[in-house]
Amino acid sequence: MKKYIFIILMLVCLIGFPGFAQNAMNSPPLGGYIVFAPLASLTTYMIDEELETWNSNYLPGLSVYWNPDNSIYRGMLIPGGGDVGGQGGGIQRIASDGTILWEYTYTSSTYWAHHDFIPVSNGNVLMLVREIKTFEEATEKGRNPDVIQLIHGNPQTDFIIEVQPTGPTTGEIVWEWHAWDHMIQDFDPLKNNFGVVRDHPELIDINYHNEVSADWLHANSLDYNEQLDQILLSVRTFNEIWVIDHSTTTEQ
Repeated sequence: MKKYIFIILMLVCLIGFPGFAQNAMNSPPLGGYIVFAPLASLTTYMIDEELETWNSNYLPGLSVYWNPDNSIYRGMLIPGGGDVGGQGGGIQRIASDGTILWEYTYTSSTYWAHHDFIPVSNGNVLMLVREIKTFEEATEKGRNPDVIQLIHGNPQTDFIIEVQPTGPTTGEIVWEWHAWDHMIQDFDPLKNNFGVVRDHPELIDINYHNEVSADWLHANSLDYNEQLDQILLSVRTFNEIWVIDHSTTTEQ
């Protein structure tokens, strides 16, 4: 037990106190590299044969990715960019000399980029976004109103956008997928999406497990298979991995 406690304490020190990263360089190289952005620091670190750093003017979001040109994509924690459990607001691409190559914010009072994003080979970025729905929107989709009344705040759901950088701080959304467009329910037969849930595994039961949290999906991780052109989305509260066909159009 003492051994495991020691390991946990060392991990806490490394993540919470960036200065400990330098001490890790005294260990023999393991091959590959480790990139991490401590939540309380403006600096991103890569542990390789030597220690490399990138600085930002924002605290990090919850993901960071290294690129072969030695730049990084780094989530941004923007004031007002979401609530606890899904904060963010945008991403930056930072060169090895600290130059901000691209900074894209995607946040408002009703939506915000959060948790994860995936750079793809065409230069675009897939971003995970959370949005807020009203009580009326949720009941119109067949959500049980008795459950909605128990939650703190309006119901939240998730969607994915593909952003094509168009300038230093701009981007064009060239593709998007909304979980809200794929709901089914067997609670209210008067709603358009009423159906037999078990007959439609490709749809999302809006009343599944009746989670009383506003964040009833809590999607928090993306991956992308370029060979199959499929996006994998981890949905924590459903205990599921969703596979989304990226080749479909937004209209489809």
